[in-house]
Amino acid sequence: MNNMLARQQSDAKYKSARASLLMIVALSLVNIFAISFGDMYFLFSSYITQLLSTYGAVFYAETGEMLYLVIAIVLSLISVIPYLLFYIFSKNRPGCMIAALVLFSIDSLAFFVDFLLLLLAGDLSFVIDLIFRIWALVSLVMAVKYGFEAKKQSATAANDPMPVYGGEVSEEYAANAAIQRRLRLERPKRFVGMAARMECYLDGRKVGELKNGADLMLTMDANPHQLLMRVPNGTAVGGVDIAGGTEDRSYEVSMRTGALTASIVVTSKQFSHTAN
Repeated sequence: MNNMLARQQSDAKYKSARASLLMIVALSLVNIFAISFGDMYFLFSSYITQLLSTYGAVFYAETGEMLYLVIAIVLSLISVIPYLLFYIFSKNRPGCMIAALVLFSIDSLAFFVDFLLLLLAGDLSFVIDLIFRIWALVSLVMAVKYGFEAKKQSATAANDPMPVYGGEVSEEYAANAAIQRRLRLERPKRFVGMAARMECYLDGRKVGELKNGADLMLTMDANPHQLLMRVPNGTAVGGVDIAGGTEDRSYEVSMRTGALTASIVVTSKQFSHTAN
């Protein structure tokens, strides 16, 4: 269970951190038109894209020539394409996240130069921009880390011996298989992750789903089992090894979120015959 859960967790963290790159793409695209046709912009985006859009809007305002604005919009759109391609191809190639990190780091150098110049002039208007840019850089660094962890663990899993089904089993296993016990999963109603439903897997087989504030009663035999909980998109997972025995088991399941990732916490508790 530990190896399987570790792989699932690394993959979930990679998916979550990888989403930061998609956010950079989306907000950069929004900024092109927000700056070109308005007087606002969103953080967590490409700075070069912001500069190109700003110059186009300024030249258009000063000269009245639409050509400047059109050229700026086209160049801005082109500047976002590499980030979009890195996001698309990074699904199974964490090396693409390294390329995205390098590109965004170069982009950040331009931002830091302007930030220092403004800071020396006594202008602190870019402080919030700095915070979000550091957050974006950290997100990309973590995406690289988790991506290669997941790839390494997947390669290790490919070399692990696969279980053989339908073969002979020990007398002890057969005897335990005839004993039925109950497994109760309880998810207290919480604000964190309230809209996310959790899929329940027992020994790799989906056995149900758990919504916010719901309980789920399952049956299993007396052999050891592996419980895995995950949200459908795989960005948050959690699990536990269920020891063999005849006693009924009960677990509380909850969502925990951090600055960059989310996880599912599975905690053992006293078995209750009645739902909460």
